[in-house]
Amino acid sequence: CNSESCRVTNGNGHDENDDLNDEEINVIEFPQIEKRIRRSLRRYGNLFPKLNWSSCEDASWVQANGTKCSDLTSIFLMLKSSDKIVHDLTDPFDHCSDLDPENPPKFQYQLILRKWINMNPSMEFRCFIGNQTLLAICQRDVRTFYEYIGCEKSQIIQDIQDFFDENIRGKFPLDNFVIDILRPKIQTIQLIDVNVFGELTDSLLFDWDELLAIVEREDSVPSSEFRFIENRFGVQRGRFELNSLPLDVLNGNITNFENVNNNDCYTEEYNDKIHSIYDDIKNESNPITPDKLDKLLSDLNQIIKNISNVIEDVDVANLTHSSLLVVDNLVGRSETWLNMTNVQRLKNSDQVLSVAENLALMMNRKQDEPSDLHPIVRIECANVLLHSKHSTLQSNQSLQYELNKTRLSLPSMSLKGPSDEKISLSSTASVIKNRNLIPRICGRDTADEFQLLNTAIVSMVIGDHNETIRFPEPYYFNLETSNYDRLIFGDQPSCYYWNTSEKCWSSDGCYYRKIDSNRSASICECNHLTSIVIIVDIYNRDGDDLVKTWLTRITSTTTILSVSARNYLLVGYSSPLAIIAVGLIWFYMTEAQVWQDVLESLCGRYL
Repeated sequence: CNSESCRVTNGNGHDENDDLNDEEINVIEFPQIEKRIRRSLRRYGNLFPKLNWSSCEDASWVQANGTKCSDLTSIFLMLKSSDKIVHDLTDPFDHCSDLDPENPPKFQYQLILRKWINMNPSMEFRCFIGNQTLLAICQRDVRTFYEYIGCEKSQIIQDIQDFFDENIRGKFPLDNFVIDILRPKIQTIQLIDVNVFGELTDSLLFDWDELLAIVEREDSVPSSEFRFIENRFGVQRGRFELNSLPLDVLNGNITNFENVNNNDCYTEEYNDKIHSIYDDIKNESNPITPDKLDKLLSDLNQIIKNISNVIEDVDVANLTHSSLLVVDNLVGRSETWLNMTNVQRLKNSDQVLSVAENLALMMNRKQDEPSDLHPIVRIECANVLLHSKHSTLQSNQSLQYELNKTRLSLPSMSLKGPSDEKISLSSTASVIKNRNLIPRICGRDTADEFQLLNTAIVSMVIGDHNETIRFPEPYYFNLETSNYDRLIFGDQPSCYYWNTSEKCWSSDGCYYRKIDSNRSASICECNHLTSIVIIVDIYNRDGDDLVKTWLTRITSTTTILSVSARNYLLVGYSSPLAIIAVGLIWFYMTEAQVWQDVLESLCGRYL
């Protein structure tokens, strides 16, 4: 774009330097490119600038938002402050061995504006490709220890290798290059960027000498090496965090500089507290005592509440993941829960539900920033899951979530404000998959073992609400879930929510509906969003169910005995009779679901 010159005035039509000299100050302007940048800002909201090869990553220190640019000034500031951009403009071929200084290649610079997305750094990886072979894989964020990477090491390598074989190998014009990828979930890989295979690209946990030596080998390259931070003592300072700030920045804006670093300081402080709890339990092979479990959950809850007070200064996704690891470990200790008294289970169950809700509230407050338009954040462990996103819905759309075997939906009409056009909201769903929590039902004096938590416990947070949201009739929060245990004759499933004041499960505003076409699925409808579960009353049954049960027993027994007798007469093989007899006795005593399935299959096969 052609540059234009203009006179700088003080707003009154007079030159600022009239009193000093008569010289004009020429300011370079790019009206056409500024127009196109503003158009991109209106379209995408926030942008991430780069040139042909390099981005402004090394200049993230210059503004509090890092590399996120929300206006024209921040984009120009990043480009101006980046050493990598200066290198691309002045010496782009400095490291090229085949460069002819007298006849440099001709090319045109391009300004590339990407939509800025807040990605989870724990899911980013850098892959080094040499001779069209995946040589090495490395954790992208070397400043942090992510425990899940070690647990999923083999799966991560396999997913990346499959992605490379299917989408990259033989389809890129260069033999040697570096790619950055994102692995948001298992068997899902997204390509972020392609980089130069050389010293201009950060080798992270590898060394360029060893990478170049592998490329020069004539023999076949062994399987890809995967390096990651294996413990908290192996973390490294980010390469570009070593850059020095100009002295005038330190002298003129020292307060802002301190605020920029507060994020890391607060995050590290709270991470240390959470990790101290995790270190206290992860190597504990014996069951944790109920009192200790209560204290650990209480301490974690207090940490989460303290984080919420400084939520603008912390890495919420990182802290939430660390907290979920603690909750997952404690909830997953079945032997500890089974050895508790009902009073102890009640106290600890309330603590677990409170932690899950507070984590959802904390994550949702961070997501409730329409200007940022954060992507979906999904943090999943074996026993707990958190799913958060920011949505913009049309007036006829409903809010939808897909969480493993659970589908959540919320009619948008129940969320409408004064405007009927669009609804912009943040929402977070938390799921607890453990059924050892107390199944005490409000208003009942029956023994706790008479009830069974038959599904995961699901709760939803919308906006920045800290109290129960009740929707007007007939709008309901709809939870469709696959039951862990298929229902049998006499079971009485109901839909409940956790009443935090009475410390029990209540059915107020919740309704249960069976899906006739799917025996293992149910729908739970509530006019509020607190922790919801389907509870089955496995002994409190209707009077006429006894007749149905004995009819099932008699017909099933007759059918199986007839089939067994026929087989005995035909082939003379009697061993199955003893097995079937034991199975029938077990079924009569326990009505176990597996034997009901066996009986149904045999009856259907031979009748």
